Amino acid sequence: MNFKPFKSGTTAGVLSLALCLTVLGACTQGAGTKPAASSPDAARAAAAYTQAQKLTDPVQREAELAKAIRLYDQATLSDPTLGSSEEFSRLLKDYSTSLSRRGGDTALAIETRRELLTSARFISERQPDPATGARELLSIARQQIGLGDYRAAVDTLTAGYVRISKLPAAQRDPIVGDMANLLALAAGQRDRATAWATEITDPVRRGAAVSNIARWKLRTGDFPAPELASFRGQTVADLDRRSTELLEAAETLRVNGKTEAALAAALSARIGTPDRDNLLLTLVQEATTNEQRDAVETAAFGISGAVQQNEALFALAMGNTDSPRLSIAERLGNSLTDPALKAQVVSQIAAGYARSHVTQTAKAKTEEAIKITSFFMPRAAKSRINANLATVEIHFGEYPRALTYANRIGENGLKAQTLQELARRATGSRDWATAEKAINGVKSLGQRDEAALLRAILLAAKEQPDALAGLARQQKSPGIKAWVFAYAAEAYAKRIEPDKALAMVAQVEALRAKASSVKELQQTASAAVFALSATGQPLKAETYLLEAMADDNVHYLNALTQLAASWAKARDTGRIDQALTWALDEHQASDMLQRVVDVLSDKHEYEVAALYARKIPDYQNRVRAMHQLAAASAEALDIYGVLDGSVVTNGDPANERQVILKGNAATYYNIDSKVGQAIPTPPNLNRYSRQTVSDNMPVPTDGAVYVIPMEYSYYNTKFVSQVNNTFRQIGEKVFPVQAQGTRYPRYIHIESGVLTLESLARHLNSIGEGELLVRKGTRYTLNVPLLVGPQASLVVSGTDAEELRLNANTGVFIVNAGKLWLHDITVAGWDAANKAYPDMVFETRNQFRPFLISWGGSQMHADGSHFHHLGFNGAKGYGFSYSQGPILVQQHRPGALNRPTGVVVGNSFDNMYFGFFTNAADDIALIGNEYRDNLIYGVDPHDYSKRLIIAYNVSYGTHKKHGIIGSREVDDSWIVGNIVFENHGTGIMLDRISSGNLVYANRVWGNGQDGLAVYESPCNILAGNRAFDNHGDVVKVRNSTDIGIFRNHLATSQRAGVNIYVGDPKEVQGFPTRDAKKDPYTKFVTVAVVDNVIDKRNGAGITATGFGTVAVKGNQFFGSTKKLLQGDLEPFGREMLRLQNEGVVVRSSCKAVNVPKVCPFMTQGYLSGVVEELPPAGAGRVCTGLDDPDQETAEAGTEFDAEEGHES
Repeated sequence: MNFKPFKSGTTAGVLSLALCLTVLGACTQGAGTKPAASSPDAARAAAAYTQAQKLTDPVQREAELAKAIRLYDQATLSDPTLGSSEEFSRLLKDYSTSLSRRGGDTALAIETRRELLTSARFISERQPDPATGARELLSIARQQIGLGDYRAAVDTLTAGYVRISKLPAAQRDPIVGDMANLLALAAGQRDRATAWATEITDPVRRGAAVSNIARWKLRTGDFPAPELASFRGQTVADLDRRSTELLEAAETLRVNGKTEAALAAALSARIGTPDRDNLLLTLVQEATTNEQRDAVETAAFGISGAVQQNEALFALAMGNTDSPRLSIAERLGNSLTDPALKAQVVSQIAAGYARSHVTQTAKAKTEEAIKITSFFMPRAAKSRINANLATVEIHFGEYPRALTYANRIGENGLKAQTLQELARRATGSRDWATAEKAINGVKSLGQRDEAALLRAILLAAKEQPDALAGLARQQKSPGIKAWVFAYAAEAYAKRIEPDKALAMVAQVEALRAKASSVKELQQTASAAVFALSATGQPLKAETYLLEAMADDNVHYLNALTQLAASWAKARDTGRIDQALTWALDEHQASDMLQRVVDVLSDKHEYEVAALYARKIPDYQNRVRAMHQLAAASAEALDIYGVLDGSVVTNGDPANERQVILKGNAATYYNIDSKVGQAIPTPPNLNRYSRQTVSDNMPVPTDGAVYVIPMEYSYYNTKFVSQVNNTFRQIGEKVFPVQAQGTRYPRYIHIESGVLTLESLARHLNSIGEGELLVRKGTRYTLNVPLLVGPQASLVVSGTDAEELRLNANTGVFIVNAGKLWLHDITVAGWDAANKAYPDMVFETRNQFRPFLISWGGSQMHADGSHFHHLGFNGAKGYGFSYSQGPILVQQHRPGALNRPTGVVVGNSFDNMYFGFFTNAADDIALIGNEYRDNLIYGVDPHDYSKRLIIAYNVSYGTHKKHGIIGSREVDDSWIVGNIVFENHGTGIMLDRISSGNLVYANRVWGNGQDGLAVYESPCNILAGNRAFDNHGDVVKVRNSTDIGIFRNHLATSQRAGVNIYVGDPKEVQGFPTRDAKKDPYTKFVTVAVVDNVIDKRNGAGITATGFGTVAVKGNQFFGSTKKLLQGDLEPFGREMLRLQNEGVVVRSSCKAVNVPKVCPFMTQGYLSGVVEELPPAGAGRVCTGLDDPDQETAEAGTEFDAEEGHES
């Protein structure tokens, strides 16, 4: 990998960076040489070089060589090929050699010699041929070590190491070996030297290098173990002579659990010493945790025997596939030389990627495994390979192909296991034929009981209870017979054949009564719980629970879920809660809760279902249940039938307006009969799933990474400035300068390639920056900010780790200017000092917490991940954000950056400052996510964002503000099918000239303020929503024109079903006041309220204060007959109610306003004939609104705007 570390605060880093910035072409890594082009500049450079070669005085000669290099640099500006020419290469070598020679002159002062060698290093780094440059740097490093300048030597060796990253192994290996041996001489660098050594591809050379480094560790006393004390300070010859003693000490240390010291001792024994390789292999085989595997990885590379080394590498690779840490497994697998072992590892890695639906990598690894596999491989190896390939096809849904691979498995136990998994999956996908064949395969292997249960599940899925009853009678095992009868009971109950169902239950209970062993009792009792619950007898089923109880048992789990489902069908929440107490672990509780949610959803008890879904402990299961619940709720609310992606609805232009009645205060017009009969069709939401993201994740590749000062990136200056300003305001020291403990804070810059966490961490370690991204087991901690450059991609995946922690103490954030993929992983802020996640309340909102931001031109995709404890009150640092910019890039390259975009599906966001934020982002799909317990907002698209899809999300528990809000010209977007409840503020809000949006089929309840609100936002349709039991109005519309409120179900006990008014937004203490220039508004309202069900109870039906036009048609009112039309509508109430069945538009005396945006819903006919401009009518007494403090609460009226400015 092409890494170029720039260390801030050092001459080396600054000069290297300056060379790259000022000399065009100087940093190009050319491997070959090219003939020099003839030009006047080149001729002058060549002449200077010729003159230098004639000089004998070293100082004069060096001055002339430096002049020649400057002339070549000048010539390169017009002819870049000169930078890789043979002449220039010879010039650089001569100059570097001359400087190095003088650096070895003992007559000179030490400091002078060191400076000469540093200069030689900079010249050698420019060598166009990497191998030549690296050998020169190696020689310079030896001289620097001879002068005791170890820090300079480390920098020189690092520069050489990164130069040769792309050389062929035959060229690279000898140089890396020599570099690793030299690096090991520097205190604190031996672990990095070991990492370099393990990159050598030749096993013999690699083993020798690893052993030499281990000896240095031992000789210099890196390990304090008393058993190793006598080996400190020994010569190499001494260690050779005492190799048997070293192995004895290693064995003692191993037995005493001192693995790292044992490893060093064993590796230090002379290669070829009897039992050396066996001991190293034992250390590997005893590693069962990820931390242990990391500790003994070097042992595998230090084994000299090919067979044992392959065995060790195989054990480590397979262990990492199970973790999962698939990138580590890949790297270890690449070192295997045994094709059979390698094919097993590669196929298992493919299966791991397939399980996680990382499709492209899974396919690439599958092809690689098939290519490696040979007919002549051992039977056991081919069995494992075929089992893995079958697993890949199972997870891709290719069941017939999976069956082909499964039938090739030669090991019966593995074959049966694979066929059982295939049978279950095929049954769930209704591929009856493949399921039947897989079950027959299980039976043919002698596993009759397992086959019978699988067949029972298949027959139950096919709804064939008679066949189930017949199958049950064929069984000999009482436990299996009881369960097949139980499935038959369930099937008869579904067919509403109670007598037959109860007969099956009786059979189960009879078998339970005759149980003759603990196992039989557990199986039959659990079957009884299942059968009784399935036939509507949950109370009796509970009497068998104690006998059925078993930890980690599928029968007990099935019984519990059926019991919970039975109480859910009875809508008995008390009994559901009691049943949940029988769960023995979170897994059982999670499955029970998911079943409860499914049953309640099927019974249209969506609100109760949501309360149970929020209790599911595992975030992925909870998010999945919430997503399915929201989709089911939306389907039930899809009154227009537009959510299946197949229905196309179009509005029709209005008929010509006709006056039907004139009054003193208003004019009554007819309304088009088709108004409210059609809405815009949302995009096909079925095309978005977690696989939408994971199927498109790229295959990792090589790339370039830098560690450089923050001020060198436009993408970071925004945050450095903002964080510093924020900390100054609250009286803290400058940050992140203070956080990193340096005046020159640094960040990781991924310039190119497709990197993973593992590849990034390993290569940072290889250049001495391992502390920046630390791996421990399956967790990574990032300790400095990270930038993904415009030409780069970073894949942060659960196939590599369970969690990525962002260190709050060191000011960490992730900036994406390229492509960032977040898949199946937890990303969290982390207070490393206190070893805790950094909590935040409103009063501490200015305290820094890590965040993710995706800039202009970028894509950020996330699926199946958990984001928490991220974000603070800093511009763009809200937690998980997309924003156009940065402004400096836009100024230098106007129009060059597309707006940021991405697909975000199936994630959980909790304890965030904002759950989601955008600024000038386009075409983001936000599907099926959970937003819970966030501080300010759940979902907050903002500032000029367009064409967003916000669908099937669940937002609840927001502490300060709203569940979902689109604010400041969030246009042409879809807020569809979401569940929004129990937020402190409003459920769903549109604000500040957000227009062209459809708010459809959402379920909104229990929010602290209004259910749905539209403030100063023209041209929006609210349709098919169900909103109730919110503490404010159900629907509120202020200062907004061309608003359609169609076919909603609205319920309120105290306030208004629909509140329409004009007025000024109220200021709220502690929040910014509204900027009239950015957010202008006019006090004018036009609204159509059509075909809604308004259950007003004791509240008002529709109230209006200061309206321009209000249209009503076909609304149904329930509750008290008083206060149906209130406010300024009250004088017109009698006529409006009389005319509203046919439809009527009431136009007041308020003067119409010019809306700056064209309303697409008007031109498309969805609102035409309802709220378009009509001449004012009447006496002009309702145009300014009333100064009514009860119209809105202070918090409801002011949208929280943390953005002090919109420049990026």
